[in-house]
Amino acid sequence: MSLLRKNGTLVQIGLVPHDQPVNCVECIFKRTAITGSWIGGIKATQDCLDFCAKHDIHPDTKTIVAKDLDEVWDTLMKQNDKGLRYVIDMVKSKEQADFMAKLD
Repeated sequence: MSLLRKNGTLVQIGLVPHDQPVNCVECIFKRTAITGSWIGGIKATQDCLDFCAKHDIHPDTKTIVAKDLDEVWDTLMKQNDKGLRYVIDMVKSKEQADFMAKLD
């Protein structure tokens, strides 16, 4: 909240697993607002992508292949404290599957 400019709005998309502390005095003096949604729509998603592109904001990602899904799932179920996002490379996954099928 402290990063919002005057009249800014914080939009929480999705659920947060724990309570979020809010300084109401800061909200009053800066005229900030908090709103939320279960999901973001197409326009909101595009606006977010445009904002990130404009400000050179990139998530921390790791590209994996489909065979690694079980391992990644186990890791995520334990803890994802680094905020890392996993991306499945479907082309490499298919190439690996095709290769393994030729070996059979």
